[in-house]
Amino acid sequence: MAKKKTKKPIRSSKFAYWWPTYPEYVHPGTADTRLDDYHWALRNRHLMARFNSVTTNIARARNEALAKARDLDMDYLMMVDRDTYCPPGTAPMGILYDHMREHDAAVIFGVVVCRQDYSVNALPSRPGEVYEAEGGAAMQLIDVKAVCGAVEMPWFVDMLNKEGTTREVGEDIFFHRMCKQAGLKVMADFTFPTIHSKSLAYSTEPLFEGVADGAD
Repeated sequence: MAKKKTKKPIRSSKFAYWWPTYPEYVHPGTADTRLDDYHWALRNRHLMARFNSVTTNIARARNEALAKARDLDMDYLMMVDRDTYCPPGTAPMGILYDHMREHDAAVIFGVVVCRQDYSVNALPSRPGEVYEAEGGAAMQLIDVKAVCGAVEMPWFVDMLNKEGTTREVGEDIFFHRMCKQAGLKVMADFTFPTIHSKSLAYSTEPLFEGVADGAD
């Protein structure tokens, strides 16, 4: 009688899921994206803890979030801004996690349209690809142990000009540069669409037109 094959055990990872709420509401699309990510984690037998911040200082909030994920011994920290989300069913955390492992990255972020000038938050911009870059943290997955083991706190800092009146480098770019200086790989993931919403919704979906056909 043939022996039954046993499935290899799936290693459960611990994900911390964070968004900054300030004193304001979270966009319904962001809440739906969190549910998609939660269902992905459940299907893949991962554990997920959710928490948020109420401070209006985004650099402080991001530092507090990463410190809390470290202190709770979490494996990964998913940061999603309260006005950033994906089309239903996307589950971006799962996509970022798979590409993070595939490329041996310590930080990977989804590409998002900036409201100020309609550009994207990644340099360079390469729709349809996963590539090394620096950019924004509106939708970002962090390998907590890799980053906290290589980079000292504070991880997120707004760099101001000499007069202290103008921000020259944002807290997200500062974080990515510190990680790269420590020898960690930071990658942009432009393989799935995102939506950045305020009074209007700015989507990356039009930037994917022609990518599947090999267009430039």
